[in-house]
Amino acid sequence: MRPLHLKISAFGPYAGVTEIPMDKLGEKGLYLITGATGAGKTIIFDAICYALYGEASGENREPGMLRSKYASPETPTEVELTFVHRGKEYRVRRNPEYMRPSKKGTGETKQTAGGEITMPDGSVISGTKELNKKVIDILGINRDQFAKIAMIAQGDFLKILLASTKERIEIFRNIFKTDNYVTLQQALSSEASKLKDAVNENRTFIQRDISGIRVDPDDTDSIDVEKAKSDEMLTEDVVALLDKLIAKDSQAAKKNEEESAKVNAELEEVNKRLGNLSTVEAAREDLKKAEEELALEKSAEAGLKEALDKASKELERKESLVKAANSIELLLPKYENFSNLSGSISEAESDIRIMTEQSSKKALEKQEKEENLTVLKTEQESLKDIAAVIEKIRSELAQNENDSKQLNSLSDDLKKYNNAVAAYRSSQERFKAREEEYVALDSKARDLERRFRHGQAGLLAKDLEEGMPCPVCGCTHHEKLAECSADTPSEEEVDSAREAANKAKAELDSFAGELNKTREVLEQNEKEIKSSCEEILGHPDIASAPGIIEGRLAELKSAHGKLDADKAEAQTNMNRKKHLDEQIPLLEGEITKLGTEINNAGNDIAALTATMESNRNQLAELSKELNYATKEEAQSELKRLTAEAKVLQDSFDKADKDVNDQKTRIVQLNATIEANQKTISETKVTDPQKDQELQAKLNEDQAALIDAGKVISGRLDTNRRIRKSIAGLSSDMAETEKKLQWVKALSDTANGKLSGKEKIMLETYIQTAYFDRILRKANQRLLVMSSNQYELIRLKDSSGNGQAGLDLGVRDHYNSTERSVKTLSGGESFMASLCLALGLSDEVQSSAGGIQIDTMFVDEGFGTLDPETLNMAFKALASLTEGDRIVGIISHVEEL
Repeated sequence: MRPLHLKISAFGPYAGVTEIPMDKLGEKGLYLITGATGAGKTIIFDAICYALYGEASGENREPGMLRSKYASPETPTEVELTFVHRGKEYRVRRNPEYMRPSKKGTGETKQTAGGEITMPDGSVISGTKELNKKVIDILGINRDQFAKIAMIAQGDFLKILLASTKERIEIFRNIFKTDNYVTLQQALSSEASKLKDAVNENRTFIQRDISGIRVDPDDTDSIDVEKAKSDEMLTEDVVALLDKLIAKDSQAAKKNEEESAKVNAELEEVNKRLGNLSTVEAAREDLKKAEEELALEKSAEAGLKEALDKASKELERKESLVKAANSIELLLPKYENFSNLSGSISEAESDIRIMTEQSSKKALEKQEKEENLTVLKTEQESLKDIAAVIEKIRSELAQNENDSKQLNSLSDDLKKYNNAVAAYRSSQERFKAREEEYVALDSKARDLERRFRHGQAGLLAKDLEEGMPCPVCGCTHHEKLAECSADTPSEEEVDSAREAANKAKAELDSFAGELNKTREVLEQNEKEIKSSCEEILGHPDIASAPGIIEGRLAELKSAHGKLDADKAEAQTNMNRKKHLDEQIPLLEGEITKLGTEINNAGNDIAALTATMESNRNQLAELSKELNYATKEEAQSELKRLTAEAKVLQDSFDKADKDVNDQKTRIVQLNATIEANQKTISETKVTDPQKDQELQAKLNEDQAALIDAGKVISGRLDTNRRIRKSIAGLSSDMAETEKKLQWVKALSDTANGKLSGKEKIMLETYIQTAYFDRILRKANQRLLVMSSNQYELIRLKDSSGNGQAGLDLGVRDHYNSTERSVKTLSGGESFMASLCLALGLSDEVQSSAGGIQIDTMFVDEGFGTLDPETLNMAFKALASLTEGDRIVGIISHVEEL
């Protein structure tokens, strides 16, 4: 990237528009940007950096601070840069956010930040975000990288030279993007910590499980269990102890099950014999009860059969009832039709009456609307030219406003000019006062100089002795000695007076220069204002202009008021015409619609009348077929017949069911009697007292075995679970400990924590490769600048304390020693830091994928260097221009 042309407007110390044709510097070599401190040397590179990236080169200069405080309010703040990159020309323009005079009325408004870039093909890309992205795409680097590659700024030299390893890590991390290695270091450290916590957690879980081991207190193994719970036994021995306890309890559980099965078999046999006795007794009771119930049910059966015969005879009437009901049901739809026809006739009569009334109303409404339409069309015709009237008034108002704006602007310019003239005259008065002050001081200095010269003879005479030669004429005889006046001033008084006079003269000359500049500006303003007066008022007289302006503004204001009133009236008529244009078509549509509706109503009335007569004829025919007056009477009779038939059927069904149910109960009672008789004859019964005593004893034995089995089962379940958990945790812990071993080794290596080894972190190790290349490039210049005395080296910390790897030292070839760069003198430190910064710029450029930067700036004070070292520094900078590179030096050092 090489700048061709830079245009700066109201930017930094540049109040107006400044253009720098940088293409005239050529394509290679050194050039100097010089001037007094604060003259705006560095702001040139700030402007280039801002045009490209929207930020200045220095960290302490925000975009909002770039607006020139010396600029006039009307001058816009912006930077325009034309540059060439890889043979293609681009032009980029930006402006920061700042406050500017409002274009409408008084006060200030915010000018938002903006920018655009013109591409080689002439296309333009606008918008801050789009512009930033396009510049990075073109150059391949961002603002920070550009500042480090193309600009070695003030104050940055010693930062890298004197930085510690820790500080240099941060610097290189931002430049060479080594964050990923830090992420890897942190990830390894975090993983090692997690694995260590997992191992400790497993150990805690295993001991917790051991504390839950259960054992029979009378078992001799309870002693070993206590040792395990006191953490006096290895994990593998605890697992063996659990296996032993589980084996013992498994054998005990098996024995308990065998004894329980034996007791359960004996108890089942006793329960069976005791159950037989109760079964016989129950059978005898059930037999007696069933025989009694059987006699009663047989007696009730005869009455139920008699009721069934009676219900069967009544059921014979059902058939005639059903036939009559079916006859009525077949006629029900005709009753429905009769009712519908009656309703339709009534509804038609009502509709014909309503439609006739509505049609009459619509005919009257149609007549009224037709009369109104005629009136509206007449009014519409009278307003057909209103649009042209409004346009004419608007044109006259615009001209009025433009004339007023010109007059107000001219009035403001006159006020500013008159204020400036008054300020200039005030400055002239102050100049006269300072001129008188200078004349007085100069006169005083001249008088002191005169008296000092006259008094020199007296001063010489004071030390002359007879016979000694005079230092002026050489005579040894002194006839009349000059006398020393009491008011002869000292040399210090003379010098002080002359210095005061010279200072006043310099201030006076500076003031005179400022007055001349102000006068030139006023003369230019006067020409511009006279030209404006000639153009707007018709004559160039500035003195009479305010009165004329005031009169014309009053006339314009009066005319503006009348035009506003005319415009309001015309706008009202325009609104009325617009309303008529909308309403007349609507009204015409309503009239047409009413005519259609009246015709349709006539057709509908004729159709309804014909339908009504047809329905009356059908109704007369239906009346001859129907026996009941209404459908409801027919339905009521149908309901009565259906209900009576259902009662007859339900009575028969109930009587039949009662007889069948009674037969079922008699059969069931006979079966019960037979079954109980068989149970009594076939069931074997023994001694009940003896079996009850045996049953009680067996129940006690069974309960004891169940309790013992629960205890054994509880121990087995607990110990088996603990054994499984400990075995699993032991296996997991072994794997975790194995993984922890190699992960910790990796973490310690990556984070520089290996005992007895150089404490270099992985990121630092990567950065040393960049650092070594930077030092090689830096030493190519430092050896030249120091006459082969100094060479920068990377120190290694052999003490094992703190982080190492990027500490910087210097090798002194004159005495073959190595020492810290902090021991270098001021001039030597400057040389070393300049070479290191240039080496860093070279390395960043070469390691960033072939970035092409054809222009560099070096902004640093060279005043600490002696002439010889300055010459060497110049030669080192000249070496940067090899190829097609141009290097700008920003300095106020006279020798450069």
